[in-house]
Amino acid sequence: MIDDPLNPVAEVLRIWQADGFDPDAVPSRGQAMHARLLDRAALANLPRPEWLVGSWVATGSLVCTYGKPGDGKSFVALDVGCSIATGGWWHHNRTEPGTVLYVAAEGAAMFNARVAAWESHHDTPVKHLYVLPDAVNLLDPTWADALAYVAVQIGAVLVIVDTLNRCMIGGDENSARDMGLFVAGCDTVRHTAGATVWIVHHDSRAGGNPRGHSSLDGACDTIMAVAADNGIVTVRCTKQKDAEPALPLTLKLVPEGLSAVLDDYVDRGQLEGPRLEVLRALCDIADTKGVASGVWERASGVAERSYHRHRKWLLEHDYCHDVSGSKTPRYAATEHGRLATANELPPTDMAAGQELPATHTPLGCGSGSDAQTDKSR
Repeated sequence: MIDDPLNPVAEVLRIWQADGFDPDAVPSRGQAMHARLLDRAALANLPRPEWLVGSWVATGSLVCTYGKPGDGKSFVALDVGCSIATGGWWHHNRTEPGTVLYVAAEGAAMFNARVAAWESHHDTPVKHLYVLPDAVNLLDPTWADALAYVAVQIGAVLVIVDTLNRCMIGGDENSARDMGLFVAGCDTVRHTAGATVWIVHHDSRAGGNPRGHSSLDGACDTIMAVAADNGIVTVRCTKQKDAEPALPLTLKLVPEGLSAVLDDYVDRGQLEGPRLEVLRALCDIADTKGVASGVWERASGVAERSYHRHRKWLLEHDYCHDVSGSKTPRYAATEHGRLATANELPPTDMAAGQELPATHTPLGCGSGSDAQTDKSR
């Protein structure tokens, strides 16, 4: 029947064979595809996605961080990578420890300085971070397979691709075909190694979304926008496929050694007056089990209407959270909230735009030549 010239299957096989496709591979591929079918019971038994970083990044997902040149998007990626590689917290977000592979396609000249700065700032050696100082053409399946092989060999849980443009050699970011091939290359790494793939990318000229074809936006599980203003770096989750987006994170880029690091930033001006007093009251009375709203209100000493307004603002800005897990809320301060009420808050003079020595200043946060300074991307 296959030899019947009127049989559409035979015609398809003849076309494929003329294009160099091996028709003998069809049954094995079909069998492999059939083996991956999920019935309702198998679908129900699929494991729930787990978080790799707080409520920001899921394990085995595709992530894109984008921003304008100099806004610190590479610093954000490396900050997350070092946190995972050391099993530490990423700015009050728990991480799952593991090995990290960083594809430094724009060059690794300043990488030692950046990692050394992170180690010095956190007083922790980074032992499970591997840097590939070369571009990898993810448009080519053989290159994607090679990167997946390396990720498997070192047991990587996170593969950072910095940047998309450098790893799309000869491709067109605005082409649906090329962007599709790039995403397919990332998926090869994800599915083969079981790792999260984190893409560092550029903002569009108009701003507000990743540069290039929108198929990247659709393919990503998580998208984060990075923007900087006078050394204050804001990270916003603009897409979270299967969960609520995390609240925006505000950090500051501070000098450390020959480079810079991202540190916690607390805008103390927004916490002046009654807001700060309401938060302090919560820190004074609540343990990890939290307290009821009425108890917090009485301890705050402010009018009921003002209390509810301040509580709403503190919740929206991640200074406190509901720890009850039920319909009856119980409130406790977050790590961010406890930091904000501590006696010794991080200094903010540098974040206000103070010019730094050229040898310590990342490009985009002060002055200095490329030969003297690290480059924030």
